[in-house]
Amino acid sequence: CNGMVNLARKRGVQQPPTTPLSAANFIDILRRYYAGSRLPMWSIQAYDPDSMRVIIDAFTAVSASNPKPLLVTEFGASAKLEVPGQDPVYNERHQADVLEGLWGLIEDNDAVTVGGCIMEWVDEWWKGNNFPDFAHDNCPDPR
Repeated sequence: CNGMVNLARKRGVQQPPTTPLSAANFIDILRRYYAGSRLPMWSIQAYDPDSMRVIIDAFTAVSASNPKPLLVTEFGASAKLEVPGQDPVYNERHQADVLEGLWGLIEDNDAVTVGGCIMEWVDEWWKGNNFPDFAHDNCPDPR
């Protein structure tokens, strides 16, 4: 992400934000604070292509008269597909397709986006109770 922040600085951002804002509904924050904000850049975390598209479209519309860069600080997709009542299925091709689609949204909107950071690449399998430490097929036991 440091490279993305440096790119934002090259596009005119001179100082880090001093009053970060956070809310579950980014579009509400945009509508309420963008025009009067002194924040030099904005960021989002988006894991769903439809949500990311809506947010980028709203950001593009709001920022048209006063452009500021948008950094996607987290995006990703799990390879673990869960269907209620069934064992989880791991589908890395699906994961790659979603990641490519999300990155495509960032690239296609480079008039406002300055990049993104993949967060969920290693699948977060450790979060559930289904796998004890070091029990995942793709995790070597370093002990």
